[in-house]
Amino acid sequence: MKDRFNIFTRSVDINCPVDKIFNFHLDTNNVIKISPPFLKVRVRHISDLPLKEKSQITIEIGRFGMFIPWEVKIEKISFPTQIVDLQISGPFNYWKHEHNFLLKGELITMTDKIVFIPPFGIIGKIFLPFILLNLIFMFRYRHKKTKQLMENDGS
Repeated sequence: MKDRFNIFTRSVDINCPVDKIFNFHLDTNNVIKISPPFLKVRVRHISDLPLKEKSQITIEIGRFGMFIPWEVKIEKISFPTQIVDLQISGPFNYWKHEHNFLLKGELITMTDKIVFIPPFGIIGKIFLPFILLNLIFMFRYRHKKTKQLMENDGS
């Protein structure tokens, strides 16, 4: 049986210059600033700052006292509209994350699009509702924090 891709998207409107939000996302250290308290994030390696195409990043994601290494590669950077990262190794069988930025007047619509295949084959499919719920909570928090940081002077 062939694995099926799952797609998760979430958007938020942010009132800030596009270069400010784009450059914020080119620094992986900022992921710590926007990660929810229930998820511990440690940045272990960043090959380039600011990020560029083919940059590699290793972070550790911690929950319930356990940390999982997650390595991604920047697949595409199109200033000022898109940054795409692809999991090299980590908790999912497949994970591609698009950060999209659309200028709408004075606002930027920032959309995160995640294309993923859960781990553990059929068992992972059973946990798909739990995975989606976690993505909802995580990106709701990330968007709220990003909006706060971008619309205030504390970036």
